[in-house]
Amino acid sequence: MSDVHFTVIIREKDADDEFLDALTRRLRNELLELGVESAVRPSGGELPEGAKGIDIPTLNQIAVAVAPGTLTGLIEFLQHWKLRSKTRTLKIKTPGGFEIEFPTDQKYSEDQLLALVDKLRARE
Repeated sequence: MSDVHFTVIIREKDADDEFLDALTRRLRNELLELGVESAVRPSGGELPEGAKGIDIPTLNQIAVAVAPGTLTGLIEFLQHWKLRSKTRTLKIKTPGGFEIEFPTDQKYSEDQLLALVDKLRARE
């Protein structure tokens, strides 16, 4: 069975670009420590000539590839990571157009998480 691919999009209320960039880097490092197949910060393309810094449109995104057998643990980890802050939201988008957002004030039950994993596997 092939890897499951999706993009993680992070939002933090009132966060500036520098903070959001650092937060995204930390999550990427944690994902790599968990053993995902890949966790890459996508590029939105070339920056305009003379521009300095980071690519703002993709600043808060990580493209993830994970083996199907580790998907459940990864989704549980992402929910717990999101719950570290009351002002943080996290969205998962698949290449096939499926999207799910972990709201700031809700923790999904185990059954809901398993249903999400099934949808991710089916709608990649």
